[in-house]
Amino acid sequence: KNLEPLRELLDAVVSRLEALESHCGLTTNLPKSSSSHGASSHGMQKTPSVKHLTGAGDTPSLKAYDKFMHTAVYKLADTCDDLDIGDLGKLLTEAFSGIRYVVLLASKSKLPDDMMDLQPHLNPITEPVGQIRNLRVSRDFDFHLKAINEMLGCVSWVTCRAPTQLPAPFVKECIGASDFWSNRIRK
Repeated sequence: KNLEPLRELLDAVVSRLEALESHCGLTTNLPKSSSSHGASSHGMQKTPSVKHLTGAGDTPSLKAYDKFMHTAVYKLADTCDDLDIGDLGKLLTEAFSGIRYVVLLASKSKLPDDMMDLQPHLNPITEPVGQIRNLRVSRDFDFHLKAINEMLGCVSWVTCRAPTQLPAPFVKECIGASDFWSNRIRK
């Protein structure tokens, strides 16, 4: 049976509902999906804790980050799931959801005097990134994993301190390194 059209319809409905909830400032306490496949497994419930979202949907930085998650991260994670590259999709979603938590903290509090105070809040990012770096995949996806590993350097943009370091040039540098492996895939 071909369930792909039904899956696409359900994914579209879920996306629209999430957008509506986000627009209204509502948060959900959805249980984790038992399925490890598809966009629904990369939904809003993947953030470190739903309690951290309460009242936080109003900040422009979170709205922009959520838009990025929906337009890029979830699609990448779903593609990894479709290609059956282990737990890569789930781990990518967890890492970028950890960044969302740091963006939330930044929108609600001032910069810590000592960057070591930020370290415990980086664990939801560093743990999945470490697991991705230790993943072993078939040779068919070796270049894919290398490209993603190079790209993952960009997740540490949340530790950049202006004016000495700015996030945009830092991320562009990581993307350049990732492009090398991406171009190898295309050949």
